[in-house]
Amino acid sequence: MTTILHRLALVLALCVPGALLAMDRQGSAPSNSRFVIFIHAGGIPEDEKKPDGGAKMSDDSRVKEIAIPLVRKQYTVRVPDRDQDRVGGPGVDYFDDTAKAAAEDVANTVNATLKALKLLADDKKELKPRRQFLKSPPNYLGVWLF
Repeated sequence: MTTILHRLALVLALCVPGALLAMDRQGSAPSNSRFVIFIHAGGIPEDEKKPDGGAKMSDDSRVKEIAIPLVRKQYTVRVPDRDQDRVGGPGVDYFDDTAKAAAEDVANTVNATLKALKLLADDKKELKPRRQFLKSPPNYLGVWLF
């Protein structure tokens, strides 16, 4: 019986400090990974149409180049789709005031990437955070490109 208790004490002594350290790290700095980013890459310029008349996925390599800095900042980025916001235009939609800072960071990151790729010539087309009042999880962010 004492051998079992000694082994249990040894296991607890080895495992508990690591678990407490991991919990402390999680609590000290909020992670961007709780934000799920949906990239909507519709709105392809006419010169980027496929020869067969279909639209490219806004040139997959460029969309990946836009997503990579977001992933590096530990955001959870979903596979881009072809949706386009024909009313509001480019922007970063957020659904809860607690996500405003993340939406601003995402907008700044995407704008910097678009400028580096020479896809953002006009500052009026920069993405800006937009508060939406639809029912959506508070940690979802919608990035509407082009």
